Amino acid sequence: MYKVLETIMILYYSMWIPFGVEYMIGTGIGILILLFSHNFKISINRTFILVIIFSISFFSLQSFLEYSFLRSFAYSLTIIIMYLCGYNWIDIYQSSNEKSQSVQYTIKIIYIGIALYVLMCVVYTYLTGNVLNVFNRDPKIFWDGSEGNSTHFSSISAVPLAASAYFSMSENKKERFFNISIFLCTLLCNLLMSNRISVIFAGIFILLALYLKYKDSLLKKKTKIIMLIVALLTLCAITYSFNLFNIQSKIMSLPMIKRTVVLNQQGYKDPRLERQLYVLKNFTKHMCGGGHFNYEIGEVHNVWLDVYDYAGIIPFIFFVALTISIIVKMFKALNISKYDETIKILLIVLFAYLLSFVEEPVIRSCESYMVLFFFCCGLFYRYIKIICEYPHDVPNL
Repeated sequence: MYKVLETIMILYYSMWIPFGVEYMIGTGIGILILLFSHNFKISINRTFILVIIFSISFFSLQSFLEYSFLRSFAYSLTIIIMYLCGYNWIDIYQSSNEKSQSVQYTIKIIYIGIALYVLMCVVYTYLTGNVLNVFNRDPKIFWDGSEGNSTHFSSISAVPLAASAYFSMSENKKERFFNISIFLCTLLCNLLMSNRISVIFAGIFILLALYLKYKDSLLKKKTKIIMLIVALLTLCAITYSFNLFNIQSKIMSLPMIKRTVVLNQQGYKDPRLERQLYVLKNFTKHMCGGGHFNYEIGEVHNVWLDVYDYAGIIPFIFFVALTISIIVKMFKALNISKYDETIKILLIVLFAYLLSFVEEPVIRSCESYMVLFFFCCGLFYRYIKIICEYPHDVPNL
């Protein structure tokens, strides 16, 4: 019963099945999991306090999002419950290898579910007679046929790209082939949606996966060459994305991609960085939230600044504090990751989440993705705590 509920809840959120947050269906499953857990524990630590205060303060103070009281309550409670689920996910009575395998299985369900959802939406878009191109980037949502948002898909694709990049280096040939397929399929879906940021994500995650996988051993010449190639490709993608050295105009003159010249002629420029700088320069202008920056310049496209814009300085402070706490814990975990493959997997997944937060307001547009972040935080903190409490019992994977 317990394992069945685990898988259902993770799939419910990772595949964006409707009503998971607003009607607390996913929350209800999470509560059942906690009740069935053999080792349910509420650890009143700094991170849990930050999660509670952020969740309550944000949904109590925000006045921009058109949420009813019940929806705000459901979202807030879901965040707290999901963190608790992650923290109590591991059965402390299992062996070290069983704990590690359990965490890896959970991460696989998360990123495979998200990747499958992205693929389903893209395939469904074509099956309904629509075509994705540079002028029509938004796919149809598989569950209800409504129009999605391509940038939302690029954000949630960060986790499957990161996790599959790491698992693609597995020694198991079947697992390696399966994850390379997921990586390429997710990347292709984003290319069909003209999501340039996903190319940058892909390069960064390959580099990070190579670093985590081989940082504690002597790198072979072949691996060094691969890292160099990926680094160059990532640099090229960044140069193109931000139009450094006027590279876009030079590339657009090539015959094979003339179809994108029209966008340049329209003078379109990505406004995200400019909007974020505007908020930072005028930080004290709207400290009580209310979405005033959104009305002035449009969506900021940054989770931390969006929290500030929607709800003001109080939830912003606690969310920043939570982020700093996570990053500090990640750096500490990096020192012991050479003993445990699972820590490396958790690190790359959390990094993918934080990186995706920089370019998309996922707290309002990707609710299922956001609550899974808090779940992964709880899972990460509990696993690290177990490793630190029983250093002699580190799994030898």
